[in-house]
Amino acid sequence: MKRRNILGGLLAGIAVLDSYRGAPRAKAREPKPVQLEVIASTLEDAVAAHEGGAARLEVAVYLDHGGLTPPSAMIEQITRRVPIPARAMLRANEGFVLTGKSELEKLIAQAQALAPMGIEGFITGHIKAGKLDFETLGRLVAAVPGAKFTIHNAIEMTQAPLEALRALKGFPTVDRALVTGGNGSLPRRAERVTAYEQAIGPGRRIVLGGLRLQDIPQLRSSTDVSIFHVGLAVRTPQVPEGAVDVEKVREARRLLQSSS
Repeated sequence: MKRRNILGGLLAGIAVLDSYRGAPRAKAREPKPVQLEVIASTLEDAVAAHEGGAARLEVAVYLDHGGLTPPSAMIEQITRRVPIPARAMLRANEGFVLTGKSELEKLIAQAQALAPMGIEGFITGHIKAGKLDFETLGRLVAAVPGAKFTIHNAIEMTQAPLEALRALKGFPTVDRALVTGGNGSLPRRAERVTAYEQAIGPGRRIVLGGLRLQDIPQLRSSTDVSIFHVGLAVRTPQVPEGAVDVEKVREARRLLQSSS
């Protein structure tokens, strides 16, 4: 009788092991797909960014003034030579406030001139009375109906960034918001960015900027951001007048790919 019980136990154990062998294994967590976006202020910058592995470009000039609208000749050169999506800055002064009606008309004319040159869209954003200037945004969006828009760091300059992000749902062609996550520790920035992602909602993306190369691994692993935006971090020297450095772009891309 005891022998039968022992044999039965052994057979039951083998059956359990066989069931585990046949059961589907849990899939390992796959790395989140991400893209690297690089600021280019010359054709040479754009070429270096592409060679280094950037997937996207922001094109702006006068980076020492926060980035202003690039000339049409530069956009034409970049879109002909560099086969990755590019968005052009729409900004007439280094602040976030329009100085008058003529400045808005100038931005509209620039957008209409640049839109047919093969760019994906524009980066813009203005503030009025502590809030996003939705009247100006509406005029710009209406001027180039086929273009996509990114709202830049003006969002974090408003009194209520989360409210501003939620309001973007009223603009179907505004599909991205460029933010830094503000000041403080990386965990605190990650918390803010997560809140931004929830506020902007599905179908739109947060683009995370204000990055040093050493920030990338932690912010990638602690957020669901899919587009990382670098400027001075990939320039040599690391000043607005510096040039995009192919090796630094490669390092930024490597850090994105190796982080999870």
